[in-house]
Amino acid sequence: MGSMGVPAQDFTHPLISERAIDQPRPLKVIYVGAGASGISAAIQLPRHVPNIELVIYEKNADVGGTWQGGQRPTDQTID
Repeated sequence: MGSMGVPAQDFTHPLISERAIDQPRPLKVIYVGAGASGISAAIQLPRHVPNIELVIYEKNADVGGTWQGGQRPTDQTID
C-alpha cells in the first residue's frame, strides 16, 4: 500500500506496447464503385497509405461508373 492508501503501482513492466511506433498497423478498406474516383482510389491509396488492404466493389461487370451503366450525367441542376 502506498502512502495515500492506494496500492503502489509496479513500474518494472513497461506500459507501452512492444510494437515499434514507425510500424504501420494493417488497415482494411472497402471502396464502393469502380468509376473514376474508385479507380483513382485504387491507384492513390496504396501509394499513400502503408500496409493497406483495399477491396473495390462494383455492381457492373466492368469498370466505368455511370458511363458503363447506361446513365449519362446531365447539366441539369436540382433546385
